[in-house]
Amino acid sequence: MRQRAAALIYSACVCATALGTLGAVGASGTRAALASGARATVSHGEAENESAARAEASRLLDGVSLPAGAVASPNEPAGDGSLLAQPASGPADNPYVVDDHAWWVVQGSLTQALAWFRSHPPDGAVASGSGSGAGVHVPPNGFLVFRSPGVTGVLAGSEVVLLAVQLASGSVGLRADVQVTWLRPRPASEMIPRGARILRLSVHGPIGGEQPPQRPLRITSSARIATIAALIDALPVAQWGVSACAADTGVRVRLAFYARAGAAPLAVARADPGGCGLVQMTILGITQPPLEGGPRLIEKIGRVLGRALQVRPRGHGAGRIRSST
Repeated sequence: MRQRAAALIYSACVCATALGTLGAVGASGTRAALASGARATVSHGEAENESAARAEASRLLDGVSLPAGAVASPNEPAGDGSLLAQPASGPADNPYVVDDHAWWVVQGSLTQALAWFRSHPPDGAVASGSGSGAGVHVPPNGFLVFRSPGVTGVLAGSEVVLLAVQLASGSVGLRADVQVTWLRPRPASEMIPRGARILRLSVHGPIGGEQPPQRPLRITSSARIATIAALIDALPVAQWGVSACAADTGVRVRLAFYARAGAAPLAVARADPGGCGLVQMTILGITQPPLEGGPRLIEKIGRVLGRALQVRPRGHGAGRIRSST
């Protein structure tokens, strides 16, 4: 019987991947879908997504195919140069990652152990990385990484990291880590309240002399306001992770929704048309988790308004983001 350690890794990064539809369903339904190999869209809350990640990590670890004669070890095998004390790769520095692992000892050579894992990948996974090493006080070792797809709105994906180390005894120590990243759902509260009758759109740059040429707009068309609100309401919440972003000029597009003139805004969206494309929302004065928007959101808003919004500072090339078909 193997021993496992499942832990959440808590520390901060920048945002990345997408999220599907939101809602709440029982974790048992997701576990059944994962066990059957299904990768359908499943809507979840945060607790359910974490539970699904832990269930998936346990399922994948139980499913690791081992060489004949492999014996489970309750602790790190001795004589490994401390290499098996940690994963060969990862987990990502992300509070939404579950890491589940186990150790074994097997007779035979390091080459044979690695060849076994190459020819017996986890179900539904594809090879995504490998490496090897040896040196003074570093026993010969090698690792393989296999990646499995995620579940829309629930899991970003899974990695199985297999590490083999030649032990001082002549046998081979094995460590398997399953690292599952679960998605943070968009809060149900992060929706623009109904009843907006006025939308004020303005574009602001970081330096007075480099302000984008877009003049402020006041929109009173109920149909246009509702359509733009629906575009923002459909955005996925930004996920933790490391992402390469485009150059950020410091420009922000501010969209303020009002029930009537003179009232405080129901909601304010500050959208970055470049950079990481984040949209910072404030609903009834309360700051919400950032969303993913980017140039596509600005393009869509421009199409609703029937004009391309000019969001680049003067002197930064073309002055607008054009609508695309």
